[in-house]
Amino acid sequence: MKKSLALLLIIIGLQVSGQTTIDSIVKIEIVDYENSDFDSARGRNYQLVLQKDSVAVFNMNKFTGFELLEKLKNDNSIRYQKIQKLISDSTTRFKQEIEQLRSEYFLAPIKIYCLQKGKVETLLNELERIPSKSIFKELGLNTDLLKGYALDYLELFLQRNKSKLKESQKRYCLNHLENIDTLQKSAKALISQSSFSDYGYVAVKVFRKNDTLEYQTQGNRDFMLPWFSENKQISTYNPSTSILLGTIIPQGLNGELLKGENFVEDLYFHVIEEYCLTRQNRFKKK
Repeated sequence: MKKSLALLLIIIGLQVSGQTTIDSIVKIEIVDYENSDFDSARGRNYQLVLQKDSVAVFNMNKFTGFELLEKLKNDNSIRYQKIQKLISDSTTRFKQEIEQLRSEYFLAPIKIYCLQKGKVETLLNELERIPSKSIFKELGLNTDLLKGYALDYLELFLQRNKSKLKESQKRYCLNHLENIDTLQKSAKALISQSSFSDYGYVAVKVFRKNDTLEYQTQGNRDFMLPWFSENKQISTYNPSTSILLGTIIPQGLNGELLKGENFVEDLYFHVIEEYCLTRQNRFKKK
């Protein structure tokens, strides 16, 4: 069971009053990068270009070094092995070889679709907005809604783990799942967790007529928070930025994570595991 956060896109439109206009933008560059177990770095580069009635999204067809070596391994294994040796012998020459491969495997940018100007303008303002301290408020999740989810997700957890509870155990766990302070504490812990082997990287570079704004995130949990502003040197926990960006870039790398599609489920399962289970993964009696 997945509780949709689609209504947030409507809420975002009500919250932002358009401090930045799309007409002040020259272009926007977006990097969507994924790393798994240190050895499978993949990435996509997109460029958003202002047109008369819309914003065109181009896939720039730039490959990461890992992807280029994958292609070379299939095409020329001898040359692939020589370049691999350069990783330990000469970093400079290795980088030069990668740039050479990039020119050899060059593909022209492809226009993949167009966006409404208002959607991109809202993203620009969300990147600049300082959000409230409550992620629930940002997501439009009120107290009644959160309490209403508690039993649903407890039953889902029990179903997936093929577990049964006595009524006293169920009530004990629901007391935690319906506690807003516990949920807020768990939400903060959940989105702050990190991994050293699997992580993503998303960057947005906004070229305006008079300056350039840069934002990036390396978060690897729901919404990929926080976002770091290179210009202001501050980090913000704004899920609205992530959700909007997740609907703008094509799916396949970090799109699902940016949109936080599993956040509500992850949150309640996190509370169950932290507050309702013993170290032996058995439900506490009280």
